[in-house]
Amino acid sequence: SYTKRQMTVAIIKPTSKQHLAWEAFKNPEITDILYGGAAGGGKSYWACQVAVVCCLELPGATIGMARKKFTTLMKTTYGTLIKVFGDMGMSKDEWVFRGQPYNDITFKNGSKIYLLDVAYQPSDPNFDNLGGLELTHAFGEEIAEWNKKAWEVLQTRIGRNNVSPGTFLGAA
Repeated sequence: SYTKRQMTVAIIKPTSKQHLAWEAFKNPEITDILYGGAAGGGKSYWACQVAVVCCLELPGATIGMARKKFTTLMKTTYGTLIKVFGDMGMSKDEWVFRGQPYNDITFKNGSKIYLLDVAYQPSDPNFDNLGGLELTHAFGEEIAEWNKKAWEVLQTRIGRNNVSPGTFLGAA
């Protein structure tokens, strides 16, 4: 059973661009946020903060974090998630990473972050592997590399679990 914990409040000092993105994310009328910029500009860190905050505040939330190649996602985004957990004062007993076949991070309150591979596979040209997902929000890394169909299918999976209005966050 999940009991609400006393959480250390992370002091978030967003850049002006991150602040604008947070404001857009909080606006229920905005369903897509495309966040561009140079490497090192804080896009991934911001998206990981959003994912973790949503998971902590919305029991049962499901966040999809996707990249064209799963191995690259694990080398980059997963590492950023670990950094965000530390920066937010979260201990290792508050979340669990489950590898294959799940590839998710599960929180004590039932929320999950799914780590998704959206590479085109000739055996799955319609991205049916994404079809059963019920996501609260989704974040796409390096979306300029994605197959358009992957983005279209993932869009249909957002807002499906009724925890909160869904938003797609894309970084290019």
